[in-house]
Amino acid sequence: MPIMRCQRDNEQGYKWGDSGFCYIYKNGNQESKDKARNQALKQGLAIGDIEAKMANKLLVLKGGNLYLKDLVAGERLGTAIERKRKEMNLSMEEVADQLPIRVEAYKRIEYGYNNKPPDDIIEAIAKVLKLNADELKTMAQLDYEQPVDNYGSAIREEYND
Repeated sequence: MPIMRCQRDNEQGYKWGDSGFCYIYKNGNQESKDKARNQALKQGLAIGDIEAKMANKLLVLKGGNLYLKDLVAGERLGTAIERKRKEMNLSMEEVADQLPIRVEAYKRIEYGYNNKPPDDIIEAIAKVLKLNADELKTMAQLDYEQPVDNYGSAIREEYND
């Protein structure tokens, strides 16, 4: 279901799908238009209808805030760790035994269920894998999320608006 144009009280707006609430904007005011579009996207995300993919980016709703995530910048943390661990011919248990966390917690990181562990855990994993933490973070692109208050050009380009 895409963002749809709509009208409410004879004013232009955006809504999510056919039945979403119409968020109106002031004609000629780009900031107001972007805000209305953002609200429609939040509506689609909040009901679990979408993870909006736009120009190699993913729009994610977390705790009521919207984030834009780069989809092509790098691999996830677990994949980066697994690749390096296998290069070193280590088992998951051998890595986990050298960490201040349980084996199950380590497996959750490598399997991708916990892709943002605390920095001290990333540093400990990096040390076991003979990397520095910055190298591991770069491999995994851990700074992938950018808070988005106003999507501006990214969404205008996606929706040719």
